[in-house]
Amino acid sequence: MRKAILAGFNLSKHDAEFQQYIEECIQLAKANHIDVIDVMIQKGRSLDPKSVFRYGKLMELADRARELDVDCIIFYNELSIVQLERIQQECQCPVIDRTNLILDIFSSRSKTKIAKLQTEMARIKYSLPRILKQEYGVGNQRGGSANNRGAGESRLELVKRNIRFQLTDLKKQIQVLKKHQALQDQSRKHNPLKKIALVGYTNAGKSSLMNAILKKNQRSKEKMVFQKDMLFATLDTTVRNIQLGHHQEALLFDTVGFVSNLPHLLIEAFQSTLKAACDADVLIHVMDASNSQLELQREVTMETLRQIQADHIPIIHVYNKMDLVKDASLFDGLCISAIHQEGIDALLDQVSKILYPNEFDFECLIPYKELSILQFYRKVCRIVKLAEKEDGIQYHVSGSFQVVKGLYPYRCKEENIHQEYH
Repeated sequence: MRKAILAGFNLSKHDAEFQQYIEECIQLAKANHIDVIDVMIQKGRSLDPKSVFRYGKLMELADRARELDVDCIIFYNELSIVQLERIQQECQCPVIDRTNLILDIFSSRSKTKIAKLQTEMARIKYSLPRILKQEYGVGNQRGGSANNRGAGESRLELVKRNIRFQLTDLKKQIQVLKKHQALQDQSRKHNPLKKIALVGYTNAGKSSLMNAILKKNQRSKEKMVFQKDMLFATLDTTVRNIQLGHHQEALLFDTVGFVSNLPHLLIEAFQSTLKAACDADVLIHVMDASNSQLELQREVTMETLRQIQADHIPIIHVYNKMDLVKDASLFDGLCISAIHQEGIDALLDQVSKILYPNEFDFECLIPYKELSILQFYRKVCRIVKLAEKEDGIQYHVSGSFQVVKGLYPYRCKEENIHQEYH
């Protein structure tokens, strides 16, 4: 693991709040296999436009980097080309900023084709000013002469043109994939199953919760999703079919975790993976109850949901990792421990009440010669085959009263549908 110093300039935030951002940046470095062994912070009303830190603090950073023999310096603040070069020159050490750190994580962990392409596009846009600065001033020409520049092309112009071609090609590939994705979304919309999306800050335990629900459903290990105690362990959306109970099925989506101050270059790539949240019937907001930055993380999550226009969807606030908390009475939502399978039944029951508030279910016997009527009902309600009888097939039917009442004449038991519904 590489060693690094984390540096940051605090412009206006309270010390405690800025420290939370620094702690998060340490975790981002850890997720990128970098061990932060020292932290250096300067506070002021304005940072130095050429080097972020004032000269004295910059010299202190350079001395510290040499003393600790670090592999790189990480800056919390986004760096301009001028600042990056000045700091590297003084410290004689590679320097990266938080944006670069997140880009590296996205580049190494993206699994789907569209996520990889969007991350690659963000990487090119991020590197573009640095590439152009390197090429600027290189005066060699391809062809032409001093008196006939029209026949030639400067090296800088050639680089610009090649980058434009790269970006155009990436955009075309992304558009093709988005069209394919749109067709998949359309087919999902015709699926009668309700959709549940796990949302929340990165490393809050969303993947652990999905696995806990899958274990409740007695699913095989092959169906479990990757989980690890680090930021951005999951970058691609995963979907699984789950049982809520009483023959109620749903699709459960595990989405990428949120993070504060997401670099603008990654917003499109980030939000495309959150489309499942926008299309969900209910959101489960998973929070790490043991995290000292809980309130900040909650605010970031709710703001992100507003940005992607998913804040109108019914939401269940869930406090996870309660096994690490001493007093559960401090929390105003559903308390669970995904890793210990605690509170999962209560959560699924709450989800079921939101998704199926006026649910009606019964068993019916459909004669063999009339089975064709199920083609319509399978699209609008849940039908589970129970047994084959001599005079037909027995099913369990569940759905809203207005939908399932057409199958009520085939019910197995004599019961008053209106009394049960009311």
